[in-house]
Amino acid sequence: MGKKSWGLLITALVTFASPAQSATTFYTDRDAFEAAMTAFANEQFEDNAFVTGLGVTSDVGVVQDGMWYDRVTMDGDSTTWSFDTSVTAWGGDFDLSPVGNGQSLKFTLDGADELDMQLAVYEPTFYGFITDTSFSSLAIESGDRGGLAETYEMDNVTFGLAHPVAAVPLPAGLPLLIAAMGGLALVRRASPPKVQLG
Repeated sequence: MGKKSWGLLITALVTFASPAQSATTFYTDRDAFEAAMTAFANEQFEDNAFVTGLGVTSDVGVVQDGMWYDRVTMDGDSTTWSFDTSVTAWGGDFDLSPVGNGQSLKFTLDGADELDMQLAVYEPTFYGFITDTSFSSLAIESGDRGGLAETYEMDNVTFGLAHPVAAVPLPAGLPLLIAAMGGLALVRRASPPKVQLG
């Protein structure tokens, strides 16, 4: 088998072996969100002691009047929630209206994976998401919609594990194709050189 043929085979194998990009499902209905989970915990901010497995680092956020009160800014004030064990689902009851319309909120997983959807609903609403890849931290930052900051209140934070997402199977014919290409390579190597008469 020539170098070009081997290159094509390796490219095909890498293409089929590469994991699919992570998928995220967004929820605005708490019942549907919780129904999609196998196990979860809930933090109601009744005091400054969070439920087991939940931690926070915040520039401005505090527990106040039974909820989380926070103000993230374009200047970098943000809040990062952390989990003792990796999770695949997170959500909460949000109110972005305490100080009028602001920047909206964006969410980033493990410091690198920014979600496609920002929260910009200026009335009390549930917002949550489930991903098919686990994460151990969630940053809430200022979005990119008008204003300089976003002041919000959050309550009933729910986090945990969703029902497993079915793995994408390999194409049924892929093992046969690989075996056939390997067989052709062996046959070609084993065949005697052609002799020209004449």
